Amino acid sequence: MYLPKIVPGEGRRRCRASRLFFSGIDINAAIRAGVKRFIPSEFGPNSRNEEFVKYNDVVLPVRAGIVDCLKYKEVQGDGKLSWISVICGGFFNWMLYSGMLGFDFESRSVDLVDNGTSVCTFTSLSTVSGTVVNILEHADETRNRYVFTMLFRVSPRDVLDVMEKVDGKKRSVRCTTCKEVIAKGRKRLDNGEFTGITDLTRGAAFGRLALGDESKNRFWKQRLGLVQDEDIEGAVRNVLRGQGMLGEYSYRYGHRSRLNFVSEVWDWCRLTWF
Repeated sequence: MYLPKIVPGEGRRRCRASRLFFSGIDINAAIRAGVKRFIPSEFGPNSRNEEFVKYNDVVLPVRAGIVDCLKYKEVQGDGKLSWISVICGGFFNWMLYSGMLGFDFESRSVDLVDNGTSVCTFTSLSTVSGTVVNILEHADETRNRYVFTMLFRVSPRDVLDVMEKVDGKKRSVRCTTCKEVIAKGRKRLDNGEFTGITDLTRGAAFGRLALGDESKNRFWKQRLGLVQDEDIEGAVRNVLRGQGMLGEYSYRYGHRSRLNFVSEVWDWCRLTWF
């Protein structure tokens, strides 16, 4: 995807979530096409977090390798190709909607990892898109760097409290351990189920390991002029509204929106955050 209309004067710059296991091909194609700036398929947890890599050793090393390849190509090309890697934590709406945060909307229950008190950093698609546009407007400042962005920082237990406040209904709570969740993910992977990676990520990010918290890194929201357009209560309310659980209907968040949400976001998330 090219952005000359969004960012005038940028020339040919490629801004896309490249396919995870084909980024070497994408990078070479970008160089041949004269692309100046490449944004790899990061958009999730920090692939340079060595502790996280110990648990999600299927995807994160691949992402780090893609950036290493970009660094090599940047040197070989005398600086003609540069890169930016966006670290945004988890996509909140999708994680809540899909059940990755442990919430089951039909049964009104939640499965918390290690009591669900570990804080994580989350983002939204609008925050990520705003980040991408603004980093291109700050081309020199963001050149060949990891850019950290987020919408808010909360724990799954916080999400539960907000959800019960918004719709006034209690959830049944079950607690599991990060060890159990990670073991489940390993078993699924051993059986050839790629979705086992979601368990590895969930166990490492949301349990006592607290590897989903990127707050120790410097966030770029203020430097990029990004606006806090949603808080945790608003985000939870929108997901519940989209599920038809608030006794109201909205064109934006109703059935049509849910279909669009699944079709447009699922492919992005499964090849980036996982």
